[in-house]
Amino acid sequence: MAKPEGRRPKHSRPALSRAGLLGLFAILAACIPGSLAAAPVPQARTIRVPQDHLLISLAVAAARPGDVVEVDDGYYFEQDLVLDKPITIRSKNLFGAVVCGSKAPRTAVFIVRAAVDISGFILKDSVFGLLQRDSPDVEWTGSDLAFFDITFAVDVDDRWTRVGSARLSRLIIGNCERGLSTNEAGSLSAERCLIARTKVAFSGSNHLFFKVDRAVLWDCMMVKEESLPAIPAPGTNRIDLGPDIWSGSAADARAKRREFPRRLNRLFAADRGPRPESADRVKRRDSLLLAMMGQSSLDSGDLAGAESHFRQALALTEAGGGLEARWMAELGSAQTAEKRGDAAVAIERYGRTIDFIESVGSRLPLADHRTRFRKDKIGVYETAIGLLLDRHALAPGEGYDRRAFLMAERSKAQGVLGDLRRAETDLAGMSRDDGRREMKRVSSAISRIQTELQDPGATPDARSALLRRLDKADAERQTFLLRVRQRDPSGARGAPLPAPSIEEIRRELLDESTALLEYVLGGKRSYAFLMTREGLWTAEIPNEGALRPRISNYLRFLTLREPREFAGWSGGRLLRESLWSPFEGRLSPRIKKILIIPDGLLHYLPFETLLGGPEGRRFLVEDFAIGYGPSASVLIDLRRRPAPAGYPMEFLGLANDLPYRLFGLSAGGELRFPSLPYAMREVRSIGRLFPAAKRTILTGRDAGEGRLKSLPLADYRIVHLAAHGFFDDAVWWRSALLLQRDKDGEEDGFLQPGDLLSLRFRPELLVLSGCRTGGGSLLKGEGVMGLSGAFLRSGARSVLISLWSVNDKATARFMASFYRLWKRGTSKPEALRQAKIEALRSGEPPFAWAPFVLIGD
Repeated sequence: MAKPEGRRPKHSRPALSRAGLLGLFAILAACIPGSLAAAPVPQARTIRVPQDHLLISLAVAAARPGDVVEVDDGYYFEQDLVLDKPITIRSKNLFGAVVCGSKAPRTAVFIVRAAVDISGFILKDSVFGLLQRDSPDVEWTGSDLAFFDITFAVDVDDRWTRVGSARLSRLIIGNCERGLSTNEAGSLSAERCLIARTKVAFSGSNHLFFKVDRAVLWDCMMVKEESLPAIPAPGTNRIDLGPDIWSGSAADARAKRREFPRRLNRLFAADRGPRPESADRVKRRDSLLLAMMGQSSLDSGDLAGAESHFRQALALTEAGGGLEARWMAELGSAQTAEKRGDAAVAIERYGRTIDFIESVGSRLPLADHRTRFRKDKIGVYETAIGLLLDRHALAPGEGYDRRAFLMAERSKAQGVLGDLRRAETDLAGMSRDDGRREMKRVSSAISRIQTELQDPGATPDARSALLRRLDKADAERQTFLLRVRQRDPSGARGAPLPAPSIEEIRRELLDESTALLEYVLGGKRSYAFLMTREGLWTAEIPNEGALRPRISNYLRFLTLREPREFAGWSGGRLLRESLWSPFEGRLSPRIKKILIIPDGLLHYLPFETLLGGPEGRRFLVEDFAIGYGPSASVLIDLRRRPAPAGYPMEFLGLANDLPYRLFGLSAGGELRFPSLPYAMREVRSIGRLFPAAKRTILTGRDAGEGRLKSLPLADYRIVHLAAHGFFDDAVWWRSALLLQRDKDGEEDGFLQPGDLLSLRFRPELLVLSGCRTGGGSLLKGEGVMGLSGAFLRSGARSVLISLWSVNDKATARFMASFYRLWKRGTSKPEALRQAKIEALRSGEPPFAWAPFVLIGD
């Protein structure tokens, strides 16, 4: 290792090995009388994930200095894992453990703050892979690591002083913004690295030294980026590259065919030298490298080379290679057939890729994990749908349209569907004595921390410490749910969830007066499917990029609070032309109700506001009752939920009318919510529609979280909650309905998705009558993750939500109209339609009536 200019940094002194330190301790202990000599040396332990701890974060928290945390094969979805003690953390098998982070700002997979050793992992989908920050001046090591789709793969960045050192070897970096980088760092040294399809391989600023040797750079836009201007010694911006650095491009056919494979063999050849790696490790590394080489060949148009590389990679994965290499090779193989123009083979290979996605995803026990696993894979479904519909255009009678529709169903709401089917077994596990105690312990810890976060006098440091405690408590609740699901084999290791057949969907959801309209929005192509009892029709519609500005602009007009005159006429007509008109002539006069399965931004669009008619000023709601669902499969499951023969109670109404001052539960920013003076009047007015003995009204101090949870919630046919909704932009499961806090502090007043896990709701209808109660994280393939989906998972058959904020006076008036119409015997969708028409004909703008939508049965 080269010596930097100027003073020798303290971290560059030769370090004693662990064995040397233990030997020195033994010598010193022998010379010192008393208790020190007798003190036992703690034995290093191996803590296994998931056998000992289900989450990596909890295993790291339990580890003592010198311990080993060993992670078994699988996908893990964790972020900001702080390594602040000298431990070894490794994947049990090379590239077997894949840790997926988050693209939220400033987040990392691992944050290094101690002399740790990290090896064997694949890290992906994060801003930072390995980040050393806020660390003492320690040196750490990393080896046999792969990074994909990360902004900064490795970054040594203290922000204030030049401390912290990393020694890295045998790295594979692909599809990243920056490979290895420093900023205010001690040192970074790396050898034997492959960096491919990355914008900047090495970038450095104000370090003591940065040295790289033996690296292959492939399709990188820039080799190194050294900050300017120069800084005084001992700091430097210089990046020292050794003589064995080779850079190539797929545009160079000879380099791609000969030099690149030869360089890769040389790069990792030492692992097959006098002390060779095991055959399993060689297969796992080679399968990953072959998949990357195949992608490079595919990008450059060398389809024969891509086919060969992907075929070899698949053969190795079938013989024991890792899951991530298998995913890359399956996808690449399908894309190669598609580019070659062999549609039949491409359809078969995309189907095989989707089978693999669903096989792996079904073994992930939490909906959030399944959603994050599928996030970068949803495009496979969209491509397969397009190929099937292209074949349908050429051969209309061979069933390709039916296959395309069922593929669309497979792409949607698998997390929601899985949780619906596991709801009863989850609740049974939580109802056991040990389950109740553990759930209460974890929930109480979260409530206490969230209450402390509401202290306006808390300092930034105190708030940061509380957020770290909250993250740990969240991890413990997640572990508890994982344990519950592990007790039920079907919940922990379920089979892929099959989509219902076309015949089942027609039988369960459609009658002569009902149609289903399902959308799939893609970056390149988008599709719509119309199904009735009589037939199935398909259409290609504008892609997501073209629809986005149209939807955003129209929503801007819809949500104007006090427009003198509605100004969105042209926008509503344009969206109707894009989304509805392709099927205009297919709807018989008997069709009066439409079930909408939206996708992407369409989740935020009330279809009732699309405009048509002779002058283009007739809203769709004037002709059709409209309901929504995450997928047809979910709607069928909701409809099949057992309903009691009779509910003991008819109506539960809660109104929290007090103003609220809230400090964010993730970012910590302050939010203020006004009072809701009409909320109390709303629930009391609706309550009078039901017999006094069969209704419960909670207002004032009774509108508390603890009071609500104490009720026999499964007894109520209708649950109506009038309160502000809060959406946490950083962590969706910290979103909440804002209720009253308990005086004893047992409940924090935030009714959150996690709270609903152990509550037994069974209402025919649950109404969230508040601001933006339909808000949440929009996740590709799953829809909006927020309060509405959480209530469906907890037992509600249908949920009425608002898509934007409406003043409580208008909401109270609208809700009274809806209940009055429903009580007359009309269906929920028809009552909602008539309430909207009443508001429309009384002169109310769409802002006041359009946000209320019905999701579910």
